[in-house]
Amino acid sequence: MKIAPFLASLLLSLSLLPSCQQTGTVNEEMILETLNCPRIAVTPHQPAWVSEQSDFHLLSAADLQKVRSLLKTADMRFVADKYYRDEEDGNRGDSSSELFYLYGDNAQCLGGRVINGQVYMDDLELEEPQRIELYTLLKPYLQKLPRDNAQ
Repeated sequence: MKIAPFLASLLLSLSLLPSCQQTGTVNEEMILETLNCPRIAVTPHQPAWVSEQSDFHLLSAADLQKVRSLLKTADMRFVADKYYRDEEDGNRGDSSSELFYLYGDNAQCLGGRVINGQVYMDDLELEEPQRIELYTLLKPYLQKLPRDNAQ
């Protein structure tokens, strides 16, 4: 799987669509559209246009399938507008600095954070066993992110 075509389609989409600049809770359609993307990458918690090619860590086909299975069963959460303007504030009442995105090749992203060995998705609600499983799945990708992001 090559990263160049992924980045090319991502950057083209970014020029046409303001990704990750929501003004309120994302909707279920956007989440499903992102989860159904042929390619999803783990990236730092920053816009794609300021990221380097080396910041995109494509999920393997097997890992992507497992991530989809976990996230498609999750319930949506309401996230107040203020957290989209300043996600560092901790939309779960946390102070985690271990933030990341799951970027789809549709230029949409799903924000996540690591808290105590579990992955909490910003717009989805998972039970503890699923949060731990998601962390286990994503840990090899998260470890590739710059130190000020998720580990």
